[in-house]
Amino acid sequence: MAKKIGIYSLEVSSGKTITTAFLAEALTTLGKKVLCVDLSPNQNLGKYLNLTINDLLSLDNSRPAERVKKITQGQFSWDYLSISTSDNIEGSLGVFEGYNYVLLDFPSFNTETSLVYLEKIDSVIVPIESEFYGLDKVSETLESVIKNNLLIDGLLLTKYDTNNELLQKFEIQIRENFKDMVFDSIINRSYYLGLEKFNIESLNQASTHFGFTDYLKLANELV
Repeated sequence: MAKKIGIYSLEVSSGKTITTAFLAEALTTLGKKVLCVDLSPNQNLGKYLNLTINDLLSLDNSRPAERVKKITQGQFSWDYLSISTSDNIEGSLGVFEGYNYVLLDFPSFNTETSLVYLEKIDSVIVPIESEFYGLDKVSETLESVIKNNLLIDGLLLTKYDTNNELLQKFEIQIRENFKDMVFDSIINRSYYLGLEKFNIESLNQASTHFGFTDYLKLANELV
């Protein structure tokens, strides 16, 4: 049975889309069959994965099972599905069952569609940008999670800058307040994770890139 995990935060720029893409790649390297679901009305994940406008338009007018697109970067592959507001919910859930993990990239605001899928998933990962303003929407996000009776796999500190001494205090504050809810894994701030397009093959060849290693650690925590 597929484990359906929402990458969910109501904070803009918390790292949801990047986390969805890199965690999918990391889980796939561990031998898991993974589907990423794009719930953004603007198909943010699809654009990040370097799908063209024609690719995205071609995904608009068919049933969910017919719209699954394979993403291949390097030697591993996983699948992408963009959810339309007109999609049959049960049809989408039927597609989900063919995978070990389904990662749903939620938008930074609740839509009618995203709220429906929030009720259908098993748990959430809540990315928190490692800046003090990154806490602005945490309470609102957790209230929404609790309202839907969802398990929290963990709070994930993202974009962590090891050269910023203030962030050590930020991390201590987060871990003291949320304790075991916080993942041990931390996603370090990396220029390469901020690239406009997702290309794991070139990232793996970049000697200064540590972001993918961070997501491998996270995948091992989940598995």
